[in-house]
Amino acid sequence: MTDRLPRPRWPELPTPSRRRIAQDVDDELADWITARADEWRARGLKDAEALARARAEFGDLDSTRRYCIELDVHSNHERRMSRYLEELQQDVHGAWRSLRRAPLLSAVLLLTMALGIGATGALYSAFHAILLRPLPYRDADALVQLHSTEEGARSPMGQVSARMYLRLREPGRVLAGVAVVAGSDVALTQDGTPERVRGARVSANLLSVLGTQPALGNWFSPADDSAGAEPVVVLSAALWRRRYGADSGVVGRSIDLNGSRRRVVGVMRADFLPPLENRAQLFVPLDLSATLADEERSHKFRFLQIVARTAPGTAIPAVQAELDGVMAGLSRERPDAYTGMGLVPVPLRDEMTGGIRAPLLALVGAAVLLLLITCANVTSVWLARAVTRRGEFAVRVALGAGRGRMTRQLLTESLVLSLLGGAAGLALALIGIKLLHIVGGTAIPAGFTLEASGPAVLVAFAASLLCGLGFGTVPALVAGRLGTHGVSMGGARGTEGPRRLRLRRGLVAAQVALSLALLVGTGLLARTLRHLMELDLGYRTEQLATFSLSLPDRRYNTAEEQDAFFAALFERIAAVPGVESVGMTTALPMLGSAGASLVIEGRPFEGDRPPEVRYGSVSDEYFRVMGIPIVSGRGFAPGDESQAVRAVVVSASTARKFWHGADPVGAHVRLGPDPREPWSTVVGVVGDVVLGASGDVEPAVFSSMRYDRWGGGDVVVSYRGATPPLAELRSAVTAIDPLLPVEGLRTVDAVHRDVLSDRRLPLQLVSAFAVLAVMLVALGLYGVGSNQVESRRRELGVRMALGAPRTGILRMVLGDGLRTVATGVVIGIPLSLLLMGRIQALLYQVRPFDPLVLAAVVALLVTVGVLAVLVPARRATQVDPAAVLRGE
Repeated sequence: MTDRLPRPRWPELPTPSRRRIAQDVDDELADWITARADEWRARGLKDAEALARARAEFGDLDSTRRYCIELDVHSNHERRMSRYLEELQQDVHGAWRSLRRAPLLSAVLLLTMALGIGATGALYSAFHAILLRPLPYRDADALVQLHSTEEGARSPMGQVSARMYLRLREPGRVLAGVAVVAGSDVALTQDGTPERVRGARVSANLLSVLGTQPALGNWFSPADDSAGAEPVVVLSAALWRRRYGADSGVVGRSIDLNGSRRRVVGVMRADFLPPLENRAQLFVPLDLSATLADEERSHKFRFLQIVARTAPGTAIPAVQAELDGVMAGLSRERPDAYTGMGLVPVPLRDEMTGGIRAPLLALVGAAVLLLLITCANVTSVWLARAVTRRGEFAVRVALGAGRGRMTRQLLTESLVLSLLGGAAGLALALIGIKLLHIVGGTAIPAGFTLEASGPAVLVAFAASLLCGLGFGTVPALVAGRLGTHGVSMGGARGTEGPRRLRLRRGLVAAQVALSLALLVGTGLLARTLRHLMELDLGYRTEQLATFSLSLPDRRYNTAEEQDAFFAALFERIAAVPGVESVGMTTALPMLGSAGASLVIEGRPFEGDRPPEVRYGSVSDEYFRVMGIPIVSGRGFAPGDESQAVRAVVVSASTARKFWHGADPVGAHVRLGPDPREPWSTVVGVVGDVVLGASGDVEPAVFSSMRYDRWGGGDVVVSYRGATPPLAELRSAVTAIDPLLPVEGLRTVDAVHRDVLSDRRLPLQLVSAFAVLAVMLVALGLYGVGSNQVESRRRELGVRMALGAPRTGILRMVLGDGLRTVATGVVIGIPLSLLLMGRIQALLYQVRPFDPLVLAAVVALLVTVGVLAVLVPARRATQVDPAAVLRGE
């Protein structure tokens, strides 16, 4: 169906201003009074009397004047709005018809914008949910976690002692409330089936400090904190729904935790986010007296985490000053335990989201870069399309459309396209949010829900509007000039003039610059992941299986019971077909480890505190099972526990750092600054092992599980063959204790992959953005090259008619394309250097400025540029000079 031409319209008169309307009303009223006064003068009245009689007959002149002015203003406003709405309707209908005339082009542009807007919307949803949305507590900005610090330590630690907590609970000026949280795994048994559940031991005042309440039942009372109180428990909403079918009658019942019964007194709200223990699914009162008793036995026993509420109007420096005073008092009272220690307040949100902040900001930045690239690409295509419609614009101008009207029409088309792209982008954002949930895994902090919130929808809508205005304004202005100047600006064929070609080249150069930044970021993240994957971990990962156990205190409350269980377990596992050996540790590599101060006999340390090393307990066979070599001395062996002095094993980096290459075997060391702790003898040196997810090798000291009985840990099993005996390992545990849950049953190689998955997510998303950006750059270069060849077709024909070789024409077109790429590279290199400094926290053994990555990215962009321009360049060499000269 042929589109109808717009109806001819006479130029509109300008809308009168209020002052002009008032002047017209005054003139009209004056004319009426003058005419009436003339009639009275004709009857014989004098001028003054005639004018007065006319005014008296008219009545209240001022009120009538105001009424007429308001009536005319309102009438003019309605006419203006009616005209604007009519024109808007025409513009929207015209935009829709224009988009339908080029369905393939419209679909490509719509998909391009949808991808950019969808990526931005999805990642902003995560950004808002994790970093911007208020935590579900009253006045959450006033909540802080108190970290303990030690001289010589690399960074603050989260754990504090019960004595520190008791001192902080004393009335002060800056802390309005102090509560304590301690994570612990518990065995929840229902219908004879055990499940290992993350729990939290908490003080009774936790909810009052946070400012929230349970959804069902009650929270703990102060009496629940005391020894001998009735065992009670509060469930999370997730556990309540999953294990108890959201049955409100569960409140008041007793459930089996660690082999003992606890009465359920409440269920938390669905939006409750456990502080510091995000994954906790149930809560029990903290037995503070038992914790104090453990601390008296060992000052290294610090496993409590403190959340505090600052007093209204209190700044962090004031909080720090009071904490310094508290720790100074403790140091005077117990110098053996608290000398050199301190407390540091950290905002609770930063503590709960700190690990995801850097990668999330990097991903949002990458999405914004992609959005800018898509806008530049669509602007370039839209500008070229406006040029091809030059004839249509000339006809519209001839029929009476003004330049402003033409500009409005093109701008409406771009806004319609951008809003459609925004709607499609929002749909892609919803899909992207679900994908982030799936691929994000443990990278997303527990308890934070990713959803398409109102702010995220607004961001997608604003992005579509800004994108529409951005890519629509320049083509609309150009279209207005094209229509006004007719075909005199470059011919009637719809080709671009030099200025518009330069503008499009500038847009493509901007795409190249932004793409270079994305590609450099991808390269740096890829090199980081490669370094981590090729890292010498110090142990083998193949043909190793692992799982974790935690023995309930009530059923295994003595060292003899624990030793008997693990002896029976190791014997059963060793009997499984294909199993070679079995060991156990409290510091499984890549999953982190505890820290401890190291004191060497006869060697004073610098400062008030000894240096810190990584610390873990291992079984006798652990080093052999993991393939960790013995460098010097020996490992642990039966009978070590009967010796007068404990045995410890140190890592090679510990030997290098503290013994400076000498053999430390036979040296005496003590873990912790407490002089009451016994000395230990170094019996061996083992190879360095990467214990944390950072990939760094740190000095470590290992003790024997014959001394340090933790009631659990990670069991590691070496096996033969390609299939790990995971089911058999679970059966070995349940055969001894059917109520003991087995967690994390997998291969050690899977542990390694899971740890690196947090690094893979940013790389995967940024890589996808970079690939799309390169495709858009290629399309942009191809489009500019094609339009350049078409617009210079006559020139090329003349050149060839005058003897220019086809290879010279090819080099000329390729050179123009490569100059565009070079311009983008020159702009993109400093831009990438500026932006890559922001992702340094995500890099490992890679500098933000990596010449190898930069050279590879530049080479890739140059290759893409050559390939994209090669097709129009070859087309330029096939121009027929004779046909051009004939005007065909």
